[in-house]
Amino acid sequence: MRIAQLSTIPADVFAGPHLGAILGVVQAGGGLGGAIGPYLAGWLFDVTSSYRLAFLAACVAVAGSAIAAWFAARPAAVPAARPSAGAEASNRKH
Repeated sequence: MRIAQLSTIPADVFAGPHLGAILGVVQAGGGLGGAIGPYLAGWLFDVTSSYRLAFLAACVAVAGSAIAAWFAARPAAVPAARPSAGAEASNRKH
């Protein structure tokens, strides 16, 4: 189920002409984490004899990803449209 969501959620949030590049970055980030994560966790276990720091590093990575996705997905502020003079006049008649 995770694989289906990996492309669907970014497609919903970042629909547009740059979706391919965005999906490429998402996939590259997942691949990099999958390649570095186990090595880093093993090294941390060898150094500390505990997985506590490895889980902490994973939590920090997930939190950082969530914050980055939140900032990237925020819609740009759109100024409120001012009604035209004709619309104001028609509103006053009613």
